[in-house]
Amino acid sequence: LAFQEAADAMATSSAKSQKASRKSNHNNANVDPTQAADQLSNMSPEQLRQQAQQMRSMDPASIRRMYPQLAGMSDAQIQMAASQFEAMANNPEMLKQATQQMKNMSPE
Repeated sequence: LAFQEAADAMATSSAKSQKASRKSNHNNANVDPTQAADQLSNMSPEQLRQQAQQMRSMDPASIRRMYPQLAGMSDAQIQMAASQFEAMANNPEMLKQATQQMKNMSPE
């Protein structure tokens, strides 16, 4: 379940960056940014580290198959997300800022 929550948070973040670059990703359309932010903020630093480790140990294609909301993410974006989870685990202020940014995103 924690990985599903992390996937939702990653998809929300990815949707924002893809929208900015004018790429369309309909797999992210059903992810509510506020809900994803709440899920992310409820993860402990240890859970964030575990998610980062799990993401790094899995083939990116497998991650995309298992979590359709991540289907539009490149290998590099998935690895970057893992790095961001680890950074947030080590810096609670960064986690707070990320969740606040997600809450301010529109659901589209």
